[in-house]
Amino acid sequence: MGATGSAIRARRGRRRALLVVLGVILVVWVIPIRPGVVLGESMSPTFHNGQVFLMSRVGDGTRLDHGDVVVLNIGGELYLKRIEATEGQTIWGLDSTDVEGVPDIIVSPVDVEEMRHLSQERPGVGRVVDLTIPPGHVFVVGDSEPSSYDSRHFGPVPVEAIRGRVVVGRLFRLWGAEGSGQSVVMAGEKRRRWH
Repeated sequence: MGATGSAIRARRGRRRALLVVLGVILVVWVIPIRPGVVLGESMSPTFHNGQVFLMSRVGDGTRLDHGDVVVLNIGGELYLKRIEATEGQTIWGLDSTDVEGVPDIIVSPVDVEEMRHLSQERPGVGRVVDLTIPPGHVFVVGDSEPSSYDSRHFGPVPVEAIRGRVVVGRLFRLWGAEGSGQSVVMAGEKRRRWH
């Protein structure tokens, strides 16, 4: 009876473990939350290289706002950036390189006149431009503006390029080395070339 009882308990234990694993898989499949890992420092000091976060998927009816941190797909690469402006909003800044008419340095609306004066005195600084975000687009910038590859380089982003919004940031850090990349790794994604 002892050996038979042990075998029955072992089978029940395996069934419970299998049910728990299937339950976790079902929850991850049904609930639109996925973990990701930051690669690089373009979002520091908010997120650092190796930082783990949770992202919720966005759908057609999802409202995106200024300040939301999102994961977006640009040219097959995944990036973690903050929304600076949404459709219909206007941003101001200095334009000197990269995409014509897109600011390289974002300027607060209260500082626009001062920047116009500065750009007239020193033409090499660039010119003050304003950009109204087109319908169905957002303008994204990394928190570490000097080291971020973002909308200042590739322009406003179609909302369809946004894979999700960060709902829980900075869960823990997998490693502490400083990185130079701009991308993120998402659970379930195939490994791609990273910057």
